[in-house]
Amino acid sequence: MKNKKIKDGKGITLIVWIITIIILLILVGITVMVLIDPNGILTNDLETNKQKGEIGISGDGEVQTLLEMYENGENCEILDCTDETHLHIGDYVEGYLPDNMDAEVEVGKEETGYEEENGTKQKYEVEENMRWRVLGLSEDENHILLTSENPMRKTVIEDEKPYLILQGAEAYIYCEDTLDKICSIYDNTELADEVRSIKIEDINRALGVELGTDEDGNEIVYQKDDSEKTNIDENGTLGEIYEYKEEDYAPENYVIDMAKKEGKTIVGITEKK
Repeated sequence: MKNKKIKDGKGITLIVWIITIIILLILVGITVMVLIDPNGILTNDLETNKQKGEIGISGDGEVQTLLEMYENGENCEILDCTDETHLHIGDYVEGYLPDNMDAEVEVGKEETGYEEENGTKQKYEVEENMRWRVLGLSEDENHILLTSENPMRKTVIEDEKPYLILQGAEAYIYCEDTLDKICSIYDNTELADEVRSIKIEDINRALGVELGTDEDGNEIVYQKDDSEKTNIDENGTLGEIYEYKEEDYAPENYVIDMAKKEGKTIVGITEKK
């Protein structure tokens, strides 16, 4: 067994293309995000990968972590870089498998707001052929972010669609926890420090986008390497913050009221005035 990275044969590393694909995946399914342990090393059989026409990393016999390989290629400006010691955004890596290939998870109405008429919950199982691509560095810059090439699809029953259904107040309140719960079936305690759903912050970081305020305290969006902090939020989207009115009925209140009717107690959320 040798330690290496597996690169896409075409060597496509254009970040805008990758991010576009990721945004599309978010729209149709659940994209898994894996934070690789700084010392995590992905391994595969070199000869098998050669037969598949892929490039195996040997590093001249030197074992390297993904983080070290990413640092090697951080200042590389070659679009179709074939340096075996480099790792770039968009590169494929192989060797990441969850601890339990038979892992599965179910999410019900209390988490998603949706349930089949017969009471069946939405179910997800580990996909054996899931592939992984590099999205960049984590916020602490000590972890490599891997994202699933394709969105997760739930176990389909009869003519059911393979996508997660979220609806109503429960989905609004619990959707982030629900997505992370589903993604957790891909956990690997040896290689990953965290496994969760991809977030907008991950995409912003990969794009080099920062959120902040200008001299007047207005929220702005700017490129991380722009010392002038030029606002690129031309439509003023961040300034559109909704304020609750007296007649509004918050999702939290709905969930609490429904629980009271059923004689249940909701923990973790409070009623909004």
